[in-house]
Amino acid sequence: AAAAAAALLPPVDIGALPPAVHSLRPPPAVATLADAIASAGFDQLAVFVEGKVLASNFGFHKEDTHALIAAFLDRTETVRSGLAIGELHFDVHRMYDYLIQGRTGHDHTSTGFGLAKFPIDESRFFFVVATFAYPVTTARAIPRLQDWATRIVA
Repeated sequence: AAAAAAALLPPVDIGALPPAVHSLRPPPAVATLADAIASAGFDQLAVFVEGKVLASNFGFHKEDTHALIAAFLDRTETVRSGLAIGELHFDVHRMYDYLIQGRTGHDHTSTGFGLAKFPIDESRFFFVVATFAYPVTTARAIPRLQDWATRIVA
């Protein structure tokens, strides 16, 4: 399954992209991953691998990594139970091999989330989880999250 997921979302080498693509999405000048998270524009953002938080702007701990990684293993249970991120519990609205997204709350008081996984190699992944409050929609936030992770972390 890990190899299949890696085939669906291969690592992106930004340096191998044509110059025209570089000019569309120049990587921001940041000194550290923590600086990149601070300037990403999400309410909460964490980058992690299994059992280790690489950087976070909220109280995200290594113990939290296991539940979020396990969410990718059982679609039925994940959609049924939802996910806890920080102090909030989220309903899962969409789930793919490489992405889980959803919301909590109602109408103008809602908060959305995105949890994405990216291959490091054929058997290892890094994960990025972010939350964002209304009026930001998942339709806007999820592509921004994927783009941010590809440019900053990959």
